[in-house]
Amino acid sequence: MDLASDGDVNAKLYRLERWLKFTPHEKSVLLNTLEEAASCLSLIEQSDYGSMSVAMDPLVIHLARSDLLRHDEGDVRLLVITCISEVTKITAPNLPYDDITMEEVYELMIRSFQKLWDTSNPYFDKRVKILGNIAKVRSCIPMLDLDCDDLIFHMFEVFFAALHEDHSQNIMVAMQTIMSLMSNKYEDPPQPLLSILVE
Repeated sequence: MDLASDGDVNAKLYRLERWLKFTPHEKSVLLNTLEEAASCLSLIEQSDYGSMSVAMDPLVIHLARSDLLRHDEGDVRLLVITCISEVTKITAPNLPYDDITMEEVYELMIRSFQKLWDTSNPYFDKRVKILGNIAKVRSCIPMLDLDCDDLIFHMFEVFFAALHEDHSQNIMVAMQTIMSLMSNKYEDPPQPLLSILVE
């Protein structure tokens, strides 16, 4: 990101944080706010974080609130996870949240991949973005440190089930990258993982 635009992005981050401080009652307002937050966060590179953390961190905290992560509406949860995937891209290799919150984040990320087969879904591009961000900065690897084996196995199952002939090469490469990273981290791959891979 051009450092000359830091001031504009910082101002937008502060404004978005104020909007999310109290979850908007109207779903359309909340969705628009999250869309704007995802767009804003996507402009920030890892190298920018040091100069923008003061403006960014309050927004990051709000994104992980339970009322957003566990919102009744699936499209709201998806946009929250889209935002958080941008956050993990920026803060990598450090995680932005505590272990318990990250487990919930990973679960929602994997859940978002369940509809990757539906290329006509209006949120298809968001799901692809989440997938790409995870593969790009290897933010899946901490799942091993968190002992999230069941989630990892489930992620592999979801990937194989979601593969579609209409998928572009970048989607397949991202899936392969993530699965390769995770598989190679196991010195002795557990049987459930081997069973998924040989099916």
